[in-house]
Amino acid sequence: MAFDERAHVAAGPLLDTSQRREVIDFTMPFLNVHATILMRKPFIGSHVRIRSVEDLINQSAIRYGTLDKGIIPRSFKRTNDSNLKTIWRNMNHFRPSTMTNTNEEGIKRARQENYAFIIQDTIADYIAMQDPCDLITVDKFLFTKSYALALPKNSRWLEVINKGMKMLKHGDTLRTLYRKWWLDKSRCDTEKPSSRSFSLAATSSATDTYLSHMTTVCVCLWFCAFGIHWTAASSGQKCL
Repeated sequence: MAFDERAHVAAGPLLDTSQRREVIDFTMPFLNVHATILMRKPFIGSHVRIRSVEDLINQSAIRYGTLDKGIIPRSFKRTNDSNLKTIWRNMNHFRPSTMTNTNEEGIKRARQENYAFIIQDTIADYIAMQDPCDLITVDKFLFTKSYALALPKNSRWLEVINKGMKMLKHGDTLRTLYRKWWLDKSRCDTEKPSSRSFSLAATSSATDTYLSHMTTVCVCLWFCAFGIHWTAASSGQKCL
């Protein structure tokens, strides 16, 4: 990832990682990210109840996997946690393979098979709140990373934006944005999953919508943080 001479900031679902920090700077984080388990809601009378990573390990009815590339497999390879090492070892030994090339593939398998997909919780939480309302998320584990805005190295705007971000954190703006673009977008009844049919196209649409919403939040944060810095004296200034 790199900036050309015309770009001052990148707004999108960008994880702040050590590799990226070698070539760009990140603002203060605005949302924490973990790994979670995405799986079908348990049916009444089901003997398998997954409430944690430990439950996933101590059963054999549901297989589990994750993306074959990216931050989750890298984090599994580096972990010193014995339970997480066991999960990583099992995922690499399952046949047929439980690893996927895309999030869409993993979400489809979670809906159609006895399969649990390990995925970033920001994506999973959003997908679980969309039609057909048949999925749940379980536990948060493996890592704590952050979404942030990205700027060119040594950008003169970094300090300005961070001052605005601090003001957003002290107020209710971040919580309001999360509620608006995640919780208020829920289409699901909490009592039972929908019986409607499902297709891979619907999965792609949901994840594309998540990325669109995530980018919208990032852009809102950029304008809010920048604007608040310059209008801090005006107590009536609103971001939303």
